[in-house]
Amino acid sequence: MQEKLFLLILDTKNKIIKKVVLFSGTINLLHIDMKVLFKTLLKFENSNNFIIAHNHPSGELTASVEDVNVKDNIKKASKILQYNFLDFV
Repeated sequence: MQEKLFLLILDTKNKIIKKVVLFSGTINLLHIDMKVLFKTLLKFENSNNFIIAHNHPSGELTASVEDVNVKDNIKKASKILQYNFLDFV
């Protein structure tokens, strides 16, 4: 099993416009390219909100330090680009 990051693109009423497997990694490592994330969001004119979800193949439910850092970076970039980053699960 691989670690994967999913992007749920939502409209202004929080209805899902698109579900994308944005990145795939190894059993315990995933690289996230912020340019790719926001380039994907920008393709959908009606998108305003989004959710990020990813799995931990190990079954660990606790967020890692890396997870928290990625979440904080996405949150900062979202504010600049005027997107509503609703959740990171």
